Amino acid sequence: LKLYLLIMILLNEFALSEPTLCQIDASDYNEWIYFSFLTESIVIIDNPENSLGWDIAFQRYHIKTNSGTSGSGSAGAYVDSLNIWTNTLFSSLNEVPLYAEFNVDTMLNSFYDSESHEMSWGSANFALETWGEIDTLNNYTMVISNNQLIIRTANGNDFIKIWLFDYYNENGISGYISFLY
Repeated sequence: LKLYLLIMILLNEFALSEPTLCQIDASDYNEWIYFSFLTESIVIIDNPENSLGWDIAFQRYHIKTNSGTSGSGSAGAYVDSLNIWTNTLFSSLNEVPLYAEFNVDTMLNSFYDSESHEMSWGSANFALETWGEIDTLNNYTMVISNNQLIIRTANGNDFIKIWLFDYYNENGISGYISFLY
């Protein structure tokens, strides 16, 4: 009950503030871009596996959290694919569902190797992989799911609702992830 009350208080603090809009250039096939919700910015991390200075990271359409096979933090991600984000739902959500289970990062065979043109293994968060899907039959276009996603930060105590809504920049170039949190 104490943890539930703490979660409600933390999410209420976020619900009272205006959402922040970000766009991350994650267009490189090899480099991860690390982001901290504490500093609300991209951070340079020398040793991500042993640093608590980041919460999530982006590489193309992949997203990892500072947890499991990606880092030493207590981060994780929860996905609700039944109640997709709408403006009203995003604005009104102010508590973590009681049944929410936060997934930690694991090894996934979903990373495209631009040299061999085959899939390879990499560390990412399975729940966050549900934010969109590459439509291989439609010129490899990203189809956004609008799944409800909640991130548990690296410290394990804070929760961030996040709406990943675009994969292209203003020139139509892929790998530019736009999101609200």
